[in-house]
Amino acid sequence: MRGDCRICVYKILTVGKLKECYLVDRIAEYVKRIGPYAKVQMIEVPDDKAPESMRPGEEQQMRMKESNQLAFVICGLLELSSELPHQLMRLVLVGQVYCVMRINRGEPYHK
Repeated sequence: MRGDCRICVYKILTVGKLKECYLVDRIAEYVKRIGPYAKVQMIEVPDDKAPESMRPGEEQQMRMKESNQLAFVICGLLELSSELPHQLMRLVLVGQVYCVMRINRGEPYHK
């Protein structure tokens, strides 16, 4: 038996409030369906108000300001899955982050 996913918490962080009712309703339905398996927390961070027209430099500044930091969480001693212990997961994670950084810069990563 794999780890009990009912103790899992998925946090979804977004910038700006969702205004479209049909999207809000569908998301709520999926969160409800996920409920027996895991907890989902939807966290909305307020966005900055943008003027009607912006210069390209201003758009980039706003994108950078609204960018959320990325967080990875690795469980502790009593990990959820014995197939991938938390100590090994640290190595896997930093290795993958390194690969992504190399790919994003157009550099070879498989050496």
